[in-house]
Amino acid sequence: MSVLDQLLEKKDVELYLKFRIEFLKNIRHKEIMKEPLDRRGLIQKRFEGRIDELTMMLNVAKNGRLKDMSKSYFHKLENMGVLHD
Repeated sequence: MSVLDQLLEKKDVELYLKFRIEFLKNIRHKEIMKEPLDRRGLIQKRFEGRIDELTMMLNVAKNGRLKDMSKSYFHKLENMGVLHD
């Protein structure tokens, strides 16, 4: 069972997302510097993308739209044929 499966309340989801965002911000520079120069731009973009995605999820949770957005994304994936029985 993943961490997100164990989060039961909105405040739990918000705290988890805030933690992940701060964690990624704190390790970003160190992780980027471990990479060769030619890969640093790619790694920077990956971190930015993850942080942006988590920030978007945090905003959805804060605005009380988590359930509605989850249903919307589920139906989009279902229509794309990504979900299997």
